[in-house]
Amino acid sequence: MPSLIAVFLSWLGFVPLTHILTFAQGEGLVDGLPQFGVGVFGGWTAATLFTLALSSCLFWRWRFGGCKKLT
Repeated sequence: MPSLIAVFLSWLGFVPLTHILTFAQGEGLVDGLPQFGVGVFGGWTAATLFTLALSSCLFWRWRFGGCKKLT
């Protein structure tokens, strides 16, 4: 389950958010997403938000007993 959470957050959260924050208008590979053009700072912001979201999801799973069902 932790692997599925990580893959889900990576592809549906981290990758699009990095694209949105990093590239300026007309520079990215996907035209359908808004592009703010923050540059490297945008990429690091997306990485930080991804780490916080992943750790929050894993902590929530651990805290409310998702891992206890395995034993």
